[in-house]
Amino acid sequence: MSPYKILLGLVLVASAGLLAGVAYDTVNRPELTFEPVREPSALDDTGPIWSAAAEAASVACNDATTLPRRWMVFGWDGVDWQFVLPLLRQGRLPHLESLLRNGAYGSLASIVPTLSPAIWTTVATGRTPGDHQILHFYNQRPILERWWQRLTNLGALERQLYTNADRRNRAVWNLLSEYDRSVMLVGYHNTFPVEPVNGLMVSNYLMQDSVARAMEMDSGGSGDSSTLAAGLVHPPDKLDEVLDLQRKVNGRIPHVIDEFVGLSETERNDFLRASRRLNPDTDQKPYFLVHAWVFDTIVAEIADEFLGRSQPDLAMVHFQAADWASHRFLYYRAPELYEDMDWSEETRSRLDADSERYRDTVDAFYVYLDRWLGKLLEHRADDTGVLLLSDHGFAADTDPDIPGGHDHAPPGIVVLHGPGIRPGKIDGATVYDVLPTLMASMDLPLAEDLPGAPLVQAFCDGAYDPTTQETVDSYGSGTPYVPTVSKPDELDQELLQQLRSLGYID
Repeated sequence: MSPYKILLGLVLVASAGLLAGVAYDTVNRPELTFEPVREPSALDDTGPIWSAAAEAASVACNDATTLPRRWMVFGWDGVDWQFVLPLLRQGRLPHLESLLRNGAYGSLASIVPTLSPAIWTTVATGRTPGDHQILHFYNQRPILERWWQRLTNLGALERQLYTNADRRNRAVWNLLSEYDRSVMLVGYHNTFPVEPVNGLMVSNYLMQDSVARAMEMDSGGSGDSSTLAAGLVHPPDKLDEVLDLQRKVNGRIPHVIDEFVGLSETERNDFLRASRRLNPDTDQKPYFLVHAWVFDTIVAEIADEFLGRSQPDLAMVHFQAADWASHRFLYYRAPELYEDMDWSEETRSRLDADSERYRDTVDAFYVYLDRWLGKLLEHRADDTGVLLLSDHGFAADTDPDIPGGHDHAPPGIVVLHGPGIRPGKIDGATVYDVLPTLMASMDLPLAEDLPGAPLVQAFCDGAYDPTTQETVDSYGSGTPYVPTVSKPDELDQELLQQLRSLGYID
């Protein structure tokens, strides 16, 4: 065969591969719609299961003349009323129940893409993903760049994760800092690299074990001058202390694992010996169980330590464990949701073989979150409101290895508690309403171009007067906001591996 025909054949094969790659990239991106999705919720079919709700409402609003001027915001990623309600009935979520007895509560409509970076950035900015530009876990590169990558990488496409440097709207922590209010953020999505704020920001990326290992943690950690190290904590002089808390958490796995998985003594010993070398591809269930606990315990320990020292105007603490647990273990928590799945007997037998181990895992993480809620609320002052929310709920998915999913935006939960909050159920809340509610309550200007609005139905009549609300046209100046951070050259490959194992990226 002539060299020209060989060359032509190679070009045709490469072109076919590139076209297939482009088509693959296209079909695997979700169809974006930023309107709130009004899906039904388990809360729709039940009344209050905690007593004296009506009496509490009248008492709470009797002398309500003001709303909270400070807030503690707890993000419980992936928490769903369908799993909260049974645990409330069993008395297993006492701290959440205490908020519900005298607080406002409802479903929180989510959006598509139903992906944590996009939604939590929407919560923080009050703007659509189309505005703030965080659309996914990873950024879709321009088509010519994708072609070139596939041509030079044997068809492979390198993922470029969205970071805080990609956000194009002010977040609530920027706004409060500009108004000289203090903030504390721990573990909030898409906060790497951290940016200067009036207070403390600990990036969610700190909680990745791979970053901890990459840094010389045993020798103090902050000696690493890499981009990763510099982007983990603001102010940077808190980095050593934060890393020290992380080290202590990593050593406590053997003392807690029985709470989340049912193992024989032999299995438990094998599990603990392997826990430091778990691979998200080959040891999927144990890996995500261990990492869910480690991630959230580090978050909670940091928040507990720093809340004990100060009373910021806004504290935002984000927990990830319920989401990870629901992705991997929902089948064992609610097998009735999967009765109609077109799975083979072999697949069901493989899943059922793990039923005894993981049937209580999802519930155990809900109980774990409630326990930390009670601990962190010990730092709450009388004038501080509590806002607890989740970005979405969960539904059965057809993938037996990742049986929990949320592609169609099942609703999350929202709970408000504090002075001037009217107890009882509220309707119609969306992820766009969180920032306006916080700004209005804290007596700060409200932008007129926000798609959401304050949740006034949760306010007592005498606590908020919309006619006196100060407003501004926008929180921007007509040009896109750009955080004062440098875009990192790369993020760790283990994080990409985790996201692939959860089904978020290919």
